Order: sequence, then C-alpha cells, then structure tokens
Amino acid sequence: MIFQIVRTFFERKSQKMVSLAPDGKPKGSRVLANGCYDLFHFNHALFLRQSKLYGKKLIVGVFNDEEVETHKGYPVFTEEERCTLTQAVKWVDDVVCDAPYKTTGPSLNQHDCDFCVCGQSLVSTFEGKDSYEEVKRSGRFRQLGRYPGISTLDVVGRVLSNHRSTSINRIEDFEKKALELSTDKSGLSPWTLVIRFNATAQAFEEVVPGRTPALTDKVVYVCGGFDVFNIGHLSFLEAAKDYGHYLIVGVYSDDTISGYGGTNGSILSLQERVLNLLPYKIVDAVIIAPPFKISQEMINRFRIQVVVDGKYPAKNYSIDPFEVPKKKGIHVEVETESDVTTEKVVQRIKTNRSDWERRNKIMKD
Repeated sequence: MIFQIVRTFFERKSQKMVSLAPDGKPKGSRVLANGCYDLFHFNHALFLRQSKLYGKKLIVGVFNDEEVETHKGYPVFTEEERCTLTQAVKWVDDVVCDAPYKTTGPSLNQHDCDFCVCGQSLVSTFEGKDSYEEVKRSGRFRQLGRYPGISTLDVVGRVLSNHRSTSINRIEDFEKKALELSTDKSGLSPWTLVIRFNATAQAFEEVVPGRTPALTDKVVYVCGGFDVFNIGHLSFLEAAKDYGHYLIVGVYSDDTISGYGGTNGSILSLQERVLNLLPYKIVDAVIIAPPFKISQEMINRFRIQVVVDGKYPAKNYSIDPFEVPKKKGIHVEVETESDVTTEKVVQRIKTNRSDWERRNKIMKD
C-alpha cells in the first residue's frame, strides 16, 4: 500500500528535519502563516502541516471579514468561525485574528516571528500588488510546495452548479494525503487512526496507522455525513468529546447519505469529507463508510461506551441507526453552541452568488 511507503519515507526524514526545514534551511523559532482560510478544507490543512515543519511554533494569521471582502470577495465563514476552526487544527500553536492582508516586517515583529510562509499561489491585493512584496525583499519569506486538489472556489462552484465531483481520483492520492493529515502536532508521527469498513467482507481494515485508545480511555462514537465541515460540526464534536477521552468519528458513504438522508447526496466526496476531519485535535480516529446501523459487534470491536447524537428535527429513517445503543443505555443527545449546518452554509453561498461568479470569472481570466 502507498501509505506504508510514504510512512517509511517520513520516518527516514524525521531525524534530519529536527533542525532543518523541508527546503534545507534552518527552522524558525516562530513562523507566521497568514490566510483567509474560508470554507476550511484539507488543502488548507496540508498547507498548515507543511508550515509547521518550518518552525518550532506555528502562528496563523486570519484576515478579517472586511479585508477578505476588499481583496477577494465575500467570505462564506465569518472571521470568528475561521479563527475557531483554524485554532482547532493540530499543528497550529496560536491564531492571530484580524491579521493584515499585507504581511510586513512590523507585523512579523509584533508576533515575534522569524519569517512567514506562503503556498505557490500568488496572493495579491485588489490593486494587483504582491501581498508579500516587503517581506520578500527583506528575506523573511519562504515559499512552500503546492498541493493540487480542492479549493474554496471549487467547493463554491459545486454548490452553485449543483455538480458533484471530487478532487481525489486515485486511492493512492487519498492515502498519501490521509497519512500526512493524520500526523501528530509535530507533523511527523502517526496519530489519528483511519479505518475503512469493507462492506463486502463485513470487516474493519486499517488504512492509516494511529494511536489506539488506552484501556482506561472512555471511547465515544459519533457518526454523520460531515459535508463541508463547518463550525457547527466542530461544536458537535467538542460536545461529544466531553463524554469521554477517545473520539471515533464515523463518516457515512455517499450512498448512505443519499439513501437515508433524503438528499441528492453530498457536496464533497466521501474521501474529501474524511480528509477534512483528520486535521482536528479533537478527532482520535475516523471510520470510513461505517454501517448505518450501529451493531453490538461494532460496539464490542471498538469498546464504545458512549454514542453521541445531535438534537436535530425528527428524521424519517426506515430503521433507527441508534437502536442498539439506546437499548444499552449508552446513547445520548447533545445540543451544541452553534446552529450552523451544511444547509445554512449552502444558503450563504447562494445568497452571494453574483459575487462568487465574478470571482470565478476573474480567476479564469
């Protein structure tokens, strides 16, 4: 499997990368990674994980709503939502909200950062000027590699066109990204366990190695679609984690969402939705395409002690997925601090359709 090859590569490189960044230059003490981070997705996360390899501490600057609107267009997530989601990522040590769109020497000094990092894509102001021009001249800029795949505009385009596609076309691509995203806070060692349910064999198979629960850990299980991961999802996972120590997240397949969810399917593919969950500190393990109905065998297999569900409007399922946990008295429903849902995110995008279409035209031109 490709993940075994990549894992061996990481292990061989880890010792060399203690003091040197991936570009062969010395690591910084504190590194700044500014961005919008709208519709926070796994490509944002891959960038942050790579950024962490450039310094001992990773500081993430998040642009405010006004800056984003001026230079890029209306953000889908608010500044508060974008800051909260970014702060929840494993490799992020601190978040600076209301970060300036143009990165300067004084802004680096303000947060005691040695230099800033940026991806391959040019970040420019509405006047077309390079946002990193000053720090590039002063030698306090490092450019990272590019991660092809999903983008914020890609997600928005799927919503507006009602077209379902995926940025992951090969299982090898998924496993390589999953291995990187499942690493611990250092960005090097395995941490988040990834398991796939093989429906044909009726068996659970390890996809990416990770940390398993200790015998004293109270294991909590949640399940859902987690389409276009947002602050509502994070709030739910945080509420669920309060019931134990080790959180397993089951991510429904596209067929399960269509069959039982009463929708036309998810905006993101199953693999994309799984990758979006892996960066978060609160997630200990992910099960890909678990059975819709939680069985006693599954409870025993993973030593599940609590099954958490959200308090949603009544669902007209033909079967109750939580029947067994309810009978065992281990099922609980929680209310979350956020009322944001995937449906509300979609509505936000459609409300600003004209602005998004203008942005997409500019990108194409």
